[in-house]
Amino acid sequence: MTHLRSWLTGVAFLVAASGLLIYVIVLHNEGQGDLGTSRAQFFIFVIAAALILAVVGLALDRPRLRLTLLSASGFAFTLMTLIGIFSIGLLMFPAAAAALIASSSAVDRIGPRDAWILVALTGLAAAGTFAAGVRFTA
Repeated sequence: MTHLRSWLTGVAFLVAASGLLIYVIVLHNEGQGDLGTSRAQFFIFVIAAALILAVVGLALDRPRLRLTLLSASGFAFTLMTLIGIFSIGLLMFPAAAAALIASSSAVDRIGPRDAWILVALTGLAAAGTFAAGVRFTA
């Protein structure tokens, strides 16, 4: 089951990476200069950072850090899914689900109380960072 979960997680992140590439190509080919806007660059950065957090989180064997990184990645992908639900967001949904499911593997090793605290703080930090980024890239 663990091997299957790892494989599915990898596929979900490849879909997200492909979605990011498609997003950049579409913005570049529109010819309206959208790729140079701070909002587009912020979204590209968020997706790229979420992918990096997920890969690093999956590679680590330290449960608290793994939970924090995968939760942050999952929250970022979830926010991108909600914002871009009618376009690129659909490609972010599998990565959001995979990151949050993968983060659950660390819960057994650190206990539910500590896990809830870490996930809640990570979610608040992710939401605050994202809100500030959207606000200041108008």
